[in-house]
Amino acid sequence: MDRAAVQCGADAQIGGRLPPSRPSNVPPRSSRASGPLLLALGVGLAAAAFVWFGAQRVTPNGDARSDFDHLWFAARVLWSGGDPYAAIGPHAGAAFRFQWPLYYPLTTVVAVLPLAALPLPVARALFVAAPAALLTWQLARRSRWHPLGLLSYGVIDALGAAQWSVLTTAAALTPVAGGLLALKPQAALAWVLATLSPRLLRDVAIVGLALLAVSLWLDPAWIGRWLHAVSTATHVRPLIVRPLAWPLLLALSRWRRLDARVLLATALVPITPAPYELVPLLLVPRSRVQMLALVSCTWIAYAVQYQLVVHVAMARRVGVAQDALLALVLLPALVLVLRRPNVGAVPPWAADAAHWLRTRGRLPTAAP
Repeated sequence: MDRAAVQCGADAQIGGRLPPSRPSNVPPRSSRASGPLLLALGVGLAAAAFVWFGAQRVTPNGDARSDFDHLWFAARVLWSGGDPYAAIGPHAGAAFRFQWPLYYPLTTVVAVLPLAALPLPVARALFVAAPAALLTWQLARRSRWHPLGLLSYGVIDALGAAQWSVLTTAAALTPVAGGLLALKPQAALAWVLATLSPRLLRDVAIVGLALLAVSLWLDPAWIGRWLHAVSTATHVRPLIVRPLAWPLLLALSRWRRLDARVLLATALVPITPAPYELVPLLLVPRSRVQMLALVSCTWIAYAVQYQLVVHVAMARRVGVAQDALLALVLLPALVLVLRRPNVGAVPPWAADAAHWLRTRGRLPTAAP
């Protein structure tokens, strides 16, 4: 409690005077504390309802309608002693028909095992609702306007497709949940680069090694089959391979800022050219207007992608989709970042490394 509040309370007790009333535009402290929690619960329930009906659109022959569906099936196959990499994909004879092979490492499948015991609609709703609630809580704690980012197409796309970006972003913003990033290796790499946090690296390593040990115990030969599957993932590329992404390297000039490092990590780590990959960019805006502008950019990028991709050859679709995200979302975010000073908290080791790089090769100045 601050000094003014203590004095006010003392005056009320000693002199019989009532403390001054709280200004009408300032909510009670209990309201400020419970507001983010109530909003998070509401968004979590809404997300569960949103995906509940979509989870039941899986056809009888097993065609997946979300990214989570084939992971749920993979976990069931693994639990029964089968090979998830042989059971899932577009190939003939696959028990679970999906347009892509199983690109996830078996460590991720192991992590999904607890949800595999549930019916798919329930498991999918939980997989989406819990991260949505956690991300909402983290955003609402930052400001009243940060939750506006939940209206971005990236978030809507991630929820509808039961993708990982909402979970990984929420985990990265929640210290006790950082180890969950090990479930999505690309996201773990991006967030470790963005936060420069030794604690996050430690938590990811602990969870990752534990999952690796269990996966090797269940299937000692899975790594070779997984590497073969990911070798066919030609649509998963770093955005930085596109010339349009090269200006994003200017974010290095703001390396002390978390928003600049998040933007740069998004460009450096292999991702699919889909709007749901851009959920971490919700950390870039610094005002309500900027957040609404970013939200609008994500919807425009989706509309442009949809119109352009259907009119180009398959070989060019990934590049066209990447360029749409770059031109309409990431480069505008870069403009916001470059308008800010290069200030921010960084770990001591990062500051020391930056100092060493600045002074490398310089001769010590002689004393007068």
